Amino acid sequence: MKGKILAISIFSAILIGLVVFEATITYDTVNKVKETNYKVIELAYNDAETEMQLYNRLDEIGEFWAKRENVLCIIFNHKDMVEIGKEIEQAKSYLKLNNKSEAIVHLELLAEDILSMEHIVYFNLPNLM
Repeated sequence: MKGKILAISIFSAILIGLVVFEATITYDTVNKVKETNYKVIELAYNDAETEMQLYNRLDEIGEFWAKRENVLCIIFNHKDMVEIGKEIEQAKSYLKLNNKSEAIVHLELLAEDILSMEHIVYFNLPNLM
């Protein structure tokens, strides 16, 4: 009997640890991408930076997303994650072509994707199982 209780306690502790890990990684990743995206949108609307400076900001967040996406795909559906990376790449492509207005469109779509993703990825025990 004590062995079963110990096993259940250990399993529960591991499960709680995984849920906390999931919540931390998810929260940090989504918030960093969201905050950076809003900053890039603001800078683009205000013409505060050149296309190349905006491209560099998006390139950094794209690399960050690509690294974190691998971890998040273990927990969540990969299809939901692809859209964010896709919008980042499309915005970067337009900035590379010096087409800031089209890049802004994709940055706005990225903002919408992030908002919809928050509902999917935030602290959700069924996602872990």
